[in-house]
Amino acid sequence: MANSFQVSFRDYSGKGFEYKSVSEIKDFLQNEIDFLEENAPGGTLPPPFINAKKSLPMILQKVNDFEAKIDTLESVQYINLLQVIQNEMNNLDRQWLWSGHPYVINFIENCKLSPNTGLAFLMAILQKRLLDINQYDNLKGAILAYEYQMQNKSDIVTRRLGEEKTFENFINRLDDKTNDLIKKTDKYEKTWENTQVEIIDYNKKFKRVNAKLLQRTQKKRDNEFNTYMENTKNEFEDYIEKQKNRAQELENTYQELLRLKKPADYWNQRAKTYQTQGNWHFLILTILLLGGMCIFGHYFTQWLYAKELKLALNNLEGVVIFGTMITIYIFMIRSFAKLAFSSFHLKRDAEEREQLTYVYLSLMNEGAEIAKENQSIILQALFSRVDTGLLAQDSSPTMPTMEILKSLKQ
Repeated sequence: MANSFQVSFRDYSGKGFEYKSVSEIKDFLQNEIDFLEENAPGGTLPPPFINAKKSLPMILQKVNDFEAKIDTLESVQYINLLQVIQNEMNNLDRQWLWSGHPYVINFIENCKLSPNTGLAFLMAILQKRLLDINQYDNLKGAILAYEYQMQNKSDIVTRRLGEEKTFENFINRLDDKTNDLIKKTDKYEKTWENTQVEIIDYNKKFKRVNAKLLQRTQKKRDNEFNTYMENTKNEFEDYIEKQKNRAQELENTYQELLRLKKPADYWNQRAKTYQTQGNWHFLILTILLLGGMCIFGHYFTQWLYAKELKLALNNLEGVVIFGTMITIYIFMIRSFAKLAFSSFHLKRDAEEREQLTYVYLSLMNEGAEIAKENQSIILQALFSRVDTGLLAQDSSPTMPTMEILKSLKQ
């Protein structure tokens, strides 16, 4: 992980320690545990120092657990676990005394005499103060501290003996660490020699296998590349051919559009014109019918009431005039009726021609193939003479819609 490891703490005397690796703090804690087990077995130490024999192994276990999970921890988890270890180490300044102090051995030996003697000794050494000397054990501890500080002036316990034993402990630890380091170095050298032999053999095998794989892979890639280029070439040629055909179809459709766009617009305009003419003719026809009915109703009413009519029908002159008027009226009714229905008929014909033009263009745009003879039929229907309905013999070809659909299905 990218997070750094750092733990700092103090012992009972106030001496500070700082470690920046897990292995260093583990070795330190293990040395302190071994020192206490060797020099202060059982309940030798008084409270609160007796608690260090439980706290140190517990802290070492937490450090081991931290080291086992260090590669899998997220940044936040890493910081939280490290803070737990730091908090535990901070509590040591009230219960633990470093084994490297020259007076630690004397302190432990004095604790073996009595707990109060050891505490009085330590208070005199560290804080230069005396506990209640009315108690014999406290007085004895103060005297032993005095003798320790005065060195060779007393035969009770000398400072030299304590320093010699402390130095001996350091020598023993250094020898043990040196022996462990030599063993590990020999083991790593043998392992490295074996690893070198295995690496050389593996390198030779790897070169042989790599050469074969490279040859096979190169051959396979050449085949795949040739196949890919062939397929790409065929696909590209097919695509070019399709695009040429599509361009030709679009060109034909555009040409047809240019030819038939104006006629389609013309028929649309003619349909509107015929619609207007038909409406006017129908309006005039309606006026004639209503006017004739009014005049006929007037004369019929006078006849029913036996009134004298201005136009008498009892002589030849009146009959001729009345017959002429009736003939003209009927002729006008028939004429305007024909004109109205002829206009509506021509309007519908123009709309059908317009729609047929757009159907023909849409079929051309979708790529439908229309035979030459069918094209002639369509064009003949589009541009043939229109049946107005005013003449008895007037006729024209019918719209070839069904023939067009049949030709497309074929």
